[in-house]
Amino acid sequence: MTKLEMKYDWGAYTSKTDEYLAEARALLAQLKERLEPPQPALAQGSEGEVFVDTRERDGIKYVVVVNNNRQPGPYTEWMKRPTWMPYGKAQQAQVSILAPQGSVVYEFITSKKLPTEYRDGRLVVTLDLPPAGGRILCVYPAAISKLSVENPGPLTRGTPTTLKVSLTDDAGKPVTGRQLLQVTLTDPKGEERDESGWYRMENGQASVPFCPALNENAGNWKIAAVERTSGLTAGENLVVK
Repeated sequence: MTKLEMKYDWGAYTSKTDEYLAEARALLAQLKERLEPPQPALAQGSEGEVFVDTRERDGIKYVVVVNNNRQPGPYTEWMKRPTWMPYGKAQQAQVSILAPQGSVVYEFITSKKLPTEYRDGRLVVTLDLPPAGGRILCVYPAAISKLSVENPGPLTRGTPTTLKVSLTDDAGKPVTGRQLLQVTLTDPKGEERDESGWYRMENGQASVPFCPALNENAGNWKIAAVERTSGLTAGENLVVK
């Protein structure tokens, strides 16, 4: 318990009021720093407000950063409300993420690994935020290294199979968390098949069901995959008989 050296004055505002308030606020700030749990992510814009939200899956953090910096424009003038700023404005933002040293940050929308600094137990990333736009940061314990498509060998028309795709880190271990995989499957004529599309990877694994129909062309089919977090690609030629 802390005793504040303040004198109660039932009267009007006194010269001591500001001094008392400053002392009380400083003490409350210290208590907040001591008692409030560390935030998983914080963001500071160079000009305006930035929103952050964090989700976690299997130890992987996903940090959504939204630019709320605003500026006036033609609609402001038309409404004759100078304080109303409905137009987005680009700005730079620093994002601080609670994560172990050595962690790696990827930006999901651009599929790029970002440079980071480590300060006071937190990763610090600098972002260029577009007007009324945002970024998604994916925080991993190690760099994502390789995307692989397993070739199951010769396939028979009319027989279902599963094409397996894996994602590993620098140590060759499966990448934890969730990722988004874009798959394109083409027949010998180069035509895209129905199995093409988006698949969720879970802890570095994804399965693509595939069953070439009896009346489809035999020959060399192709599967191409893109992992959207890292931008890594992989592909295989599939022999269909």
